Amino acid sequence: MGELAVSLKTWEPSEAQERVAPYLRDGWSRAAAAEKCGVGWRTVQRWCDEQPEFVAWIDMQRREVLDNQAQRFANLLEQWQEIMAEVGRGERQPSDARAKWAERNLERTLYRVYVARAGGSIPR
Repeated sequence: MGELAVSLKTWEPSEAQERVAPYLRDGWSRAAAAEKCGVGWRTVQRWCDEQPEFVAWIDMQRREVLDNQAQRFANLLEQWQEIMAEVGRGERQPSDARAKWAERNLERTLYRVYVARAGGSIPR
């Protein structure tokens, strides 16, 4: 186990770091995240430059979000495939509300996975 992994087990973020982290995780700039949370941007810059645990903690959160989005995508893809099989058998129309719902959610989740992989943020 690496030194950073060991130190992450004992490292605790401050309240300010806990407020800023979700914004950094979602791809906001350091300055924008700092402003949103009422923290000086130089403080956030210092955390990122001088506290590898803070950066690793945010990276870990990004991976968790990506893993969750990827799992959601896999589940939606399975549902969509089932619905499309029903369409193929003539049991459901492509314009059916459930088919449209599955398609919309599949596209939205795929976009979220793509954005998360790219390290960007998704408008809320």
